[in-house]
Amino acid sequence: MAVVQKATDEGFNQRQPILRRLKVLLVEDSEDDALLMTRALRLGGFDPVVLRVETFGGLSASLRQQDWDIVLSDHNLPGFSAEQALELVRSRYPELPFVVVSGCIGEEAAVALMRAGAQDYVLKSNLAKLAPVVEREIGEYRTRLERHRAEAERREAHAIHEAILENAAEGIVTFQLDGTIRSMNRCAEQMFGYASAEMVGRPIHELFDGGRCEPCERLLEAVRRSQEDRFALSGIEVTAVRSDRSQFCAQVNASGVRLAAGWYLTLFLRDVTEQKRAERRIREQMERLSSLRRIDLAIHSSLNLNLMLSVVVDQVAAQLGADVVDVLLLDRGTQSLMHASGRGVVSTQLRRAACRLGEGAAGMAALRNSAVRWSASDAAQLGPRELQLISEGFRHGWVVPLASKGEVLGVLEAFFRTEPDALEDRLEFFDVVASQATMAVQSAEMFDRLLRTNNELQLAYDQTLVGWSQVVDLRDRETKGHSERVTAVATRLAKAYGLEESDLVPLRQGALLHDVGKLAIPDSILLKPGPLNEEEWAEMRKHPVHAFEWLSSIQFLQQAVDIPYCHHEKWDGSGYPRGLVREEIPLSARIFAVVDVWDALLSDRPYRKAWDPSAARSYIAEEAGKHFDPDIVRCFLEIEPSLPRP
Repeated sequence: MAVVQKATDEGFNQRQPILRRLKVLLVEDSEDDALLMTRALRLGGFDPVVLRVETFGGLSASLRQQDWDIVLSDHNLPGFSAEQALELVRSRYPELPFVVVSGCIGEEAAVALMRAGAQDYVLKSNLAKLAPVVEREIGEYRTRLERHRAEAERREAHAIHEAILENAAEGIVTFQLDGTIRSMNRCAEQMFGYASAEMVGRPIHELFDGGRCEPCERLLEAVRRSQEDRFALSGIEVTAVRSDRSQFCAQVNASGVRLAAGWYLTLFLRDVTEQKRAERRIREQMERLSSLRRIDLAIHSSLNLNLMLSVVVDQVAAQLGADVVDVLLLDRGTQSLMHASGRGVVSTQLRRAACRLGEGAAGMAALRNSAVRWSASDAAQLGPRELQLISEGFRHGWVVPLASKGEVLGVLEAFFRTEPDALEDRLEFFDVVASQATMAVQSAEMFDRLLRTNNELQLAYDQTLVGWSQVVDLRDRETKGHSERVTAVATRLAKAYGLEESDLVPLRQGALLHDVGKLAIPDSILLKPGPLNEEEWAEMRKHPVHAFEWLSSIQFLQQAVDIPYCHHEKWDGSGYPRGLVREEIPLSARIFAVVDVWDALLSDRPYRKAWDPSAARSYIAEEAGKHFDPDIVRCFLEIEPSLPRP
């Protein structure tokens, strides 16, 4: 093994152009021939660094030592052949240029070597061809390497893309222009209950209720009509169908991209069934609160018993979806329940008939002063009145006594032809309305009893608001109990700051509902364990606006909107959603903001431990004049040592 000295030519000097460096592994037993080849390469514009080897072992060792630009090999070598050299080079470096340089190679042998993987051959008698051949092969070699590198990067990028799609938290379904499914990721498989392989080639409409996919149809229509290369549709809600034929509500975003191979159409699906249920429950609770308010207004504005009971049965029928609602009042003289007001169609005979105490569901509810629920399957244990209802097509009945301090005044009844859902919420509302109906009856008998019962109603409102706040806290698990704590502390701070008693009620209601707008925030953002990105923060900052939109339509909560809407505003104007400054921020919201931050700092979060109380106190003081009203901060710091810790 030898390093071949650089050959020189007469007239060569340092002023000539810089030669291109070339690392050459030369398999050659003649040192003279090696010098001639080196000289030919220099004349061709190369600066060759040549390592000459004569044996198979030397070739093998040299291939391991460093990377080479090209291998030049004689055909006939002592102890081994160019064919063996080529086989060894190809086993190590499949793309490395290999050129045979021989003085006596025949055409058949040269062709055989090229078929075996050699790039070319040059006769030693014509070394002027060597540099151009090397030039060409080095260029093609680098082109091949670049192509392989680009292909490897493309494969890696494709693999990363596929892995991202496969493991995305959204269901992803791709489909073709003919509407047949191309692929489903893992989330989509779990969402629909199908394996991707069994759905490939099947119509995508099979995944949707009624065999119709609006996003798909709109996307395909856009592709057919337009010359654009990409489309996107967002926020479309559809009813999707699982493999077991059960249904769920899905929010769909759709996209179409024209690639070289054709259109790539994709649906991105998120199961929003639970979110919709929560939204529906909130809407129903809001409607029921409004119903309770309407009943309350009827009771306060009139002593006409018929008018008040008419409002009661109307609201019960509307909110519970009951087919028939009746109020029966106790006739103390006959100890019988008599029809007083009703809504819905039943036989005249049924409404005119008296019901004695202890007789049927209504009589037992009044006698025992406890609620009774019955269904058609209990027919053997029911009285004549319930059997008559069953014969008229009713399958379920609820009866709750109208009673106060143990004194039964009558009963409130609701009858259903089909079994109602959301049973617990409806029964709770039914009980609250029964309390209001009781008030209506009492107000007609004795006005002073109305005032006491009205306090119970207000408590029912407060409990409902507390229940609302608990729904918010339970959904956002890291803040469990937060709403009730900050409500209590905010009330103490407001009193210390000098607010009137009349201002404390809306403050307390607003504090309980301060985060109700978060019910509109998707779980993927609200429950995200890590930090939110800018887009997610933008969505999160909408929750005060959601709260305002929900609560401002409820008349009795209009004065409580300030805290849910403005508790993220800051004294220096850097808050949201409106960027209010100083006294532009409602006083109740300024008070609550201090308490809200203080409680959050003293509470554990998944991403941090609770702050030390002294650190939290210092932070509140530092934020005076920036985040908080300085006067309120001074008042808070005075009472803070006596406040209960979270």
